[in-house]
Order: sequence, then structure tokens, then C-alpha cells
Amino acid sequence: MAAGESGIHLCVFDLDHTLVRSDLDLDRMKRDVASHLRRRGVGLAMGEPLPPIAELLRAAEVHDGRHGSRVAAEVWQIVAEHERRALAAAREEPGARETLGALRARGCWVAVWTNNASATAAEALARAGLAGLVDVLVGRDDAGALKPAPDGFKVILDRLAAVAGCRHARRAGAVAARCHGDAGVARKRATERAIVIGDSWIDGAAASAAGVRFVAFRTPASIFAARGVPVWRRVEHLAEVLHLPGMPAGSRCG
Repeated sequence: MAAGESGIHLCVFDLDHTLVRSDLDLDRMKRDVASHLRRRGVGLAMGEPLPPIAELLRAAEVHDGRHGSRVAAEVWQIVAEHERRALAAAREEPGARETLGALRARGCWVAVWTNNASATAAEALARAGLAGLVDVLVGRDDAGALKPAPDGFKVILDRLAAVAGCRHARRAGAVAARCHGDAGVARKRATERAIVIGDSWIDGAAASAAGVRFVAFRTPASIFAARGVPVWRRVEHLAEVLHLPGMPAGSRCG
């Protein structure tokens, strides 16, 4: 293991196009949102590529603040409808069930961090047969700010500490201050022992902002390089996660 790298105790997965396959077309979603914003008089630069949904939403919120409108709520309705249609037919990404099962068998924590609504994400995991293999799910209504903001990772650590309790949380590193005296040290240790796995540069940017190693799933390295997003490792198949440096082979994490 390279200097500065810690063993992996927490694996945080994106949802769409990572753990589940769906017909969710983020580019189409952004185009529909941008078209609606322009119809409602929200100033946007023309041309491609469009900014992330989080930035489009901020533009709507600024417009609402100035004009007393409800454009941001309308944007969320568009986003929710895209998600509902696509994730209603969600199916397991090949190898997802076996990979998550193996991680949990080794004692690793498994979390999902998604910009989808948490209820929609939970339904998608259930349809794909993965719900029982996830310790913590954090959706956009839980995180406080959408990826690429890092807010969701803090929520994951807080929930792991609550779910696991003080005795077991030590393994994840998410330890309450009353148990181990220094919550800041515990959070730093948790961050060092975590990885985020996702297909989008937004996932990588969120991981970087949270100080977590990022594993790119299938997406070419050039996509991340163009955005200045650091990639720790890249995998083509989910089962490869089990063989990353720092991942105990066939034994419990911690």
C-alpha cells in the first residue's frame, strides 16, 4: 500500500449507472430543465455543455429570490418525473449483488450517496434486489446540497455512527465524541478509510471535496481529467472493487 493510503472500511457507491442500470438520461433532464428555465425568464448561457442540475437549480433559486416566483419548485418537479420514469424499471448492475454481499461479509460498511430523491433511490434499490445490502442511503433530501458538494459524505458518517452504535462504529471510523473523545480525529480516520465509487465527474468532485479517494466506474479517465477531478483507481466491473489496494481479502475489515 502506498504511503498515506489506509485500509478500506467504507465503500460509498453512486446509484445510477453504478449500482443500478436505468434509463435515466441526465443530459435530457438538463435540457428539459434549461428549456423550462428559459421559458420562465431565467437567464442562462446558450450552448453546450449545460451545467450540472445543482447549478441550474441555483439559477432558479436566485430568480425566485428576485421575483417571488416558484421556478425552483417547478425544476424539482421536472427532475422528479425524469427519475420516477427511469428508476421504475431499475435493474441491478451486473455483479452488484455479489460485490455488496462480499463487502459486507468482510465487515465493510456499504453506503449509497445519490442526487436522486431518497424515496426514489430506495425503491430503485429494492427493485434491483440490493436494498438489504446497503447500510446507509443518503439522497438529495438528506444531504443538504447536491453533489458535487461534499455534504452527503458527512451525513453518511453521522448515520453510520448512529446505526452501528459506539462499539461497532470504531470499525467504520465514524465514532461519536462521547465514545472516543475526539470526533474530529474519528471523522478524519473514517475519511481516510473510505472510498467513493461512481461513474460521473460529479461523483469524483464530491469525493475530492470530502477528502475521500475516488474510484471511477467505467467512465474514461479523460472525462475526469478534463474537469480536474482526481481519480485514485478505475474499474470496469464492480467485482474489481474487491481487489483494490487496502481491501482485506476474505476477512473482516477492522
